[in-house]
Amino acid sequence: MIPKEECFSLSDAQLVKLITEDSDYLTCVYAKTKEYCMKFMQKQCNGIDIDEIKDIYHDAVLVLYDKAKTGNFELTCSIQTYLNSICRNQLLNKFKDTGKVISFPDSSDSDGNNEEYLPGIKDWLPYSDFSINGEDDSESGERIRAIMKGMEVMKSSKGICYELLSMVYYQNKTMKQLVEHFSELSHEDSAKSKNYKCKEKLKLLTFEILNKLR
Repeated sequence: MIPKEECFSLSDAQLVKLITEDSDYLTCVYAKTKEYCMKFMQKQCNGIDIDEIKDIYHDAVLVLYDKAKTGNFELTCSIQTYLNSICRNQLLNKFKDTGKVISFPDSSDSDGNNEEYLPGIKDWLPYSDFSINGEDDSESGERIRAIMKGMEVMKSSKGICYELLSMVYYQNKTMKQLVEHFSELSHEDSAKSKNYKCKEKLKLLTFEILNKLR
């Protein structure tokens, strides 16, 4: 875990470089941007569960990580504005036909700058539901294989993530059933939290594997 004091001493350009060298620095991205991103999305949402918003934020961070790992990514605004913009794109694409997203107002100042988001940023994660199932075209097939490799990495690691995600993905177990199975989980909220953390860990492993294949 990177100390919070170090996180806030880093410039955005330094942070983008560091996350390409050590994924632990993603914790600094969370520390510096998560609270504002969450508030930004909550202002624009109508009836979206808080966990859905959290998922969208974490997917946005993974988009930043994926872009940075290409080696030719140039950040032309703050990390906060970039992530807000991705979150906006995620919301609009995922919920465009549900009426759950209020239209985003133009918050540009008199000089045409927009502190919250930039409409010109089109990046987003089109598979934010992160399911192992899907059509096996060239792109999704590669992604599914990367997920499976990520699961294998988890299988050889300490902790319950491999077994927990296997139960969720393959056996469709409920949070209540997870609590009954794992002594580490005392109630359904703790199961939900652990499932979320394990899923985020698998996402990161998958991105790292896909980057190695490129």
